Amino acid sequence: IPDCDEVFNYWEPMHFLIHGFGLQTWEYAPQFALRSYAYLAAHAVPAKLAGLMLGGDKVLQFYGVRTFLAVGCAWSEARFVAAIRRQMGDGIAR
Repeated sequence: IPDCDEVFNYWEPMHFLIHGFGLQTWEYAPQFALRSYAYLAAHAVPAKLAGLMLGGDKVLQFYGVRTFLAVGCAWSEARFVAAIRRQMGDGIAR
């Protein structure tokens, strides 16, 4: 496991949300409730959509979330550069 925090704090609890089973870390347990499921729910939507569109394969759900995040990041970066170009000119935006 390359990054145990990413796996056990995000992917496993999201799997629990989507599929109804999986590992739950103590931070998400009701008796402690240190983390909210709201952040995971926002990521569970594209995972669920990818699962519905691509046949429910869990690997494709994983890549669906990663693709969604990549497209969102690229879009926001492009908007940021466009805003810098409008406000400060081409020289700064490059």
